[in-house]
Amino acid sequence: MELYQLKSFVCVAEEGNLTRAAERLFTSQPAVSAHIKALEEGFGMKLFSRTAQGMVLTDAGEILVEEAEKILLQEKRMKARARSLQDGVCCLNLVLNRGPKALHFHTLFQQVVTEFPDIQLQVSQGKSGAITKSVLSGEIDIGFSSLPVDNTKMEAIPFAYEEMVILVPSDKEIILNNDDWKVLETMPWVYTSPQCSWRHYLEGMIQERALDLDLRYMADDDDAALHFVINGLALCLMDRFEAEPYLEDGRLKVWPHFKVSNQIQLIYLRDRRDEPTLRGFLGLVEIFLKDNAGVVPVPGVQLPLISPELQQEDQVI
Repeated sequence: MELYQLKSFVCVAEEGNLTRAAERLFTSQPAVSAHIKALEEGFGMKLFSRTAQGMVLTDAGEILVEEAEKILLQEKRMKARARSLQDGVCCLNLVLNRGPKALHFHTLFQQVVTEFPDIQLQVSQGKSGAITKSVLSGEIDIGFSSLPVDNTKMEAIPFAYEEMVILVPSDKEIILNNDDWKVLETMPWVYTSPQCSWRHYLEGMIQERALDLDLRYMADDDDAALHFVINGLALCLMDRFEAEPYLEDGRLKVWPHFKVSNQIQLIYLRDRRDEPTLRGFLGLVEIFLKDNAGVVPVPGVQLPLISPELQQEDQVI
């Protein structure tokens, strides 16, 4: 049994397809198939059932894939620990789901580097769905996500909230002045990829309100999505903070008949919380949130972590 075989095993289990797993692993489909065959021969049992719908884990496969995930996670932790020992410093890899300004992350960052002057802090930005997967796989230490956390392996700390609004071109008065949800079907929409939490909210809104929206344009870049709306081409569901400059200069308006607050959470693996570096970071997060006295760390908004006004209103998601 080799680690590369276990990686193929876990990847096929996640994808349910040999070809997609091979693409993720940057190898060939026959190679992945050979890895699975070698494991099955070594274990003396089938790990997958080959069906018309794809590769489906057997009962034994369901049990063993969890063990494989643990082994691969331990390998990643060992590599990370080895890297930190090379220079005698601690490392922390975290991914934001919003820009640093939106999360007021620069203030927290200052506290971290003051408390741990030799820390190697790797910060990047991604989508909530991908961040959640990376935390679960051990690829990153900490992430920020706007999606619900329903995996018992993870813990979540409420960190901020985003105010989701429907953005409308400023000259579309017929939409802005109409409180009938069906009016939202009269224009195309720009939407995000499935990995983004905003897509999750949009799909929930569509289902809850039985809408037949024209999802025509896909843009994962916030500015690109905003300019579809500014140019009168589409409507968009987005966090108000990202659109604030265009709302202030009048190029965009908010459909006044909808708003919902959603929590942004800091997520990490439950069984890692006692690791020294992670424990120290979480302690600083606790202090940071107490110092902000429950105020959302978004410049200029200054609202409670979960807005009472929004909680009391009709929330559709």
